[in-house]
Amino acid sequence: MDEQAVSKAEKNRVGRVAFRPAWLYYLSIMVRAVHQLFAAFVVAAFFYPINGGFSSSLLLLVSGSGLLLFAAEGARHRQICREVTGVIMVMKFVLLGLAVHLFLPPSFTLVFLFLVSSFISHAPRNIRHRLLF
Repeated sequence: MDEQAVSKAEKNRVGRVAFRPAWLYYLSIMVRAVHQLFAAFVVAAFFYPINGGFSSSLLLLVSGSGLLLFAAEGARHRQICREVTGVIMVMKFVLLGLAVHLFLPPSFTLVFLFLVSSFISHAPRNIRHRLLF
């Protein structure tokens, strides 16, 4: 194998992918849709507080659906915690916690998280699932 082929293969390293049954695929799609709905409610509660503002049960719903989504993706992508997607998910969870506890400005942090999420979720597969370490 020549040097150029080795460097290209090293450059495009992605995590291992396992078989995922069809039911888990469709469940993942439904969990993703529910998570996006709850995330929209969280953003609405931050920007348009009604009846006292933010509800902790809303945060539990979005966090729980996010963890389910992480588990569903982890069932297929066995090295998800080493991939760009997994590191971004952990970063989002930490930043959301910092914003909820007012260590970071909530409005700016939520907009930033939505931009990062959109960018990563629409990135090509070889970027989303690239191994970082």
